[in-house]
Amino acid sequence: MIITYLTHDILSLRACSFTSRSWYIAAVPRLHRTLAAQTDYITNKEVLWPKPLRVASKFGFLPFVTRVVISGSMCHRFSTKKFNKRTRREFSQLTNVQKLSITALATPSFTPRIREYFWQFSSTLRSLTLANAEGSGRHVVFFIGLFPHLEDLRLLNCLGHLQWNQEDDLTLVPSFVPSLRGGLTVHCCRDGIVRAIIDLFGEIRFRHMDLVGCGIQQLVYACPNTLETLKLDAIDICGETLPPKDTRALVDGFTGTPALDLDLSRNKSLRKLEITAKTISMY
Repeated sequence: MIITYLTHDILSLRACSFTSRSWYIAAVPRLHRTLAAQTDYITNKEVLWPKPLRVASKFGFLPFVTRVVISGSMCHRFSTKKFNKRTRREFSQLTNVQKLSITALATPSFTPRIREYFWQFSSTLRSLTLANAEGSGRHVVFFIGLFPHLEDLRLLNCLGHLQWNQEDDLTLVPSFVPSLRGGLTVHCCRDGIVRAIIDLFGEIRFRHMDLVGCGIQQLVYACPNTLETLKLDAIDICGETLPPKDTRALVDGFTGTPALDLDLSRNKSLRKLEITAKTISMY
């Protein structure tokens, strides 16, 4: 009961782990729930990939990890170059991960053998975040399709390079159709990813959506019976907040801006529509 009460107090949990063996056994799983690493050195060498993975493997903490956060950059993407035989063996010990977040994932470098690197997440993963992912829409969706029990999906700034925007590899077919019954966040991603999700997964079943600068109408159409909450960010390129007089009724009492002329007539389950206005500096 004490350990449960202190579950978010890391300093107290560390103190508890030194009390006795039984307290150590109770505290350790909560102390090592998150594994964070980055692929390029910025300030702290202790989090440079793959050092956190190897330290956790050395002390037997990897089975306790439920959340993995890997941060890359444009110059140091997370690709097959970050793995060797030892790293792959240690990475395969992450068998209880429920949340996975990767920045700058180079999906083409893993294709088509991507399952050999991420198979251990397939039975447990429930939430996936991809930011600045490299590759075509099919590359990204092929990766998402590795996780049949995935519910929440976040795609952030997945614009990719020009060569991957021009041509998709039609041989990339996802292994599974994830459940996708939680929330979807798509911010500033190319339309190819949105089209690939709908084409390859069919009718998706998200209950909550947070969308910015993507195929909004396509995604809304793809959830006709399950969507309950929809959040949209309207962008005013003039740098001014949209005034109330520019709002008008959309459907069933909902309001929005003229720039977001959506057809919500199919979404009978929709209960809440939230529209916020953001500004862009022109200089």
